[in-house]
Amino acid sequence: MKESFINAVETQDLRRVRLSLSNELLLFPSGESFAEMRQYSQERLPDLFEADDEDTLEEDPQKWNQDYMNNLHSRLNRNFSERKLNHLAEVVKVVLAEKIRLQQEESAARSDDNVPSSREGAACIAGGAAIAVAGFIAEATFWKASLITLGIASIVYGVYSVTKK
Repeated sequence: MKESFINAVETQDLRRVRLSLSNELLLFPSGESFAEMRQYSQERLPDLFEADDEDTLEEDPQKWNQDYMNNLHSRLNRNFSERKLNHLAEVVKVVLAEKIRLQQEESAARSDDNVPSSREGAACIAGGAAIAVAGFIAEATFWKASLITLGIASIVYGVYSVTKK
């Protein structure tokens, strides 16, 4: 969670908290960060939600589109009711389904990216070779063995990184 959101909750800045929650759904429609933020704010702000003005909400997902979602977002910001927030969360899942899919793919790619790219692997190989050469040149026995070992380990990791991708 962002520090600015935590600060808004702690200072009970309802306007900022409400805007942050509604905007989070549009920015990150998968709802993961939104759920965490919502729970955090609900536990600390008993007056987070306003009484619902009971205006009509479109229940047919076939009629949900970008315009409806934007209109609903504006209506929510004028009357921050739990019913409207829940409805916006559902609308976002339908209207922004493609954005959700792309964000999930990006997230999965980032989690698979634990190993450096081939460019970084090549840099490890080059750096490792330089360190190993420095080890062979070094006069002191301790530094000689340490540098050679570190250089070889860097080369091995670099080769692994390049071939892993």
